[in-house]
Amino acid sequence: MPENSKGRGRSIVQIGDAVRRQIQAKQQVILTAHGQSMFPYIQQGDRCTFIDWNTADLKKGDVVLYQSQTGTLVAHRLLADKRDELSHLFYIIKGDTNLKSDPPVYPDQIIGVLAHIKPSRRVIRISHLFCRIWCPFVLHISFASRLLHKYLTFRNRISKRIRP
Repeated sequence: MPENSKGRGRSIVQIGDAVRRQIQAKQQVILTAHGQSMFPYIQQGDRCTFIDWNTADLKKGDVVLYQSQTGTLVAHRLLADKRDELSHLFYIIKGDTNLKSDPPVYPDQIIGVLAHIKPSRRVIRISHLFCRIWCPFVLHISFASRLLHKYLTFRNRISKRIRP
């Protein structure tokens, strides 16, 4: 992770470390979702519970929490695992409505795996029927992300026109 001026790089690393410690101490961490990259699976303001993980248990379709190279905490879907030219394991991860995958994510960047989503109205467990249907849909229907992206763009344009 690049060091920024005035020690900012160190404080960025500390955020990820603090979240990791919370998961280790309490077996979970609950974070509020921001953005639309996982719509409709995770929506703005949903409370997401992440638990500890290990490499052997991660599988295609899991939503993982990781710390990006810029220090941002990101929760996106695991698409594949690969090896770089030095045979180091890394993951291909992408938001459901993003058109491109994220930069390679290495195991030391991953903080946890999604266990529960709590919207304001109800709790959605990962074993819930919607979750079981949604994950394969997004993974295997290549144009799903493009359609979701277009829908969100259209929805945002309409909501800006309606607001006074």
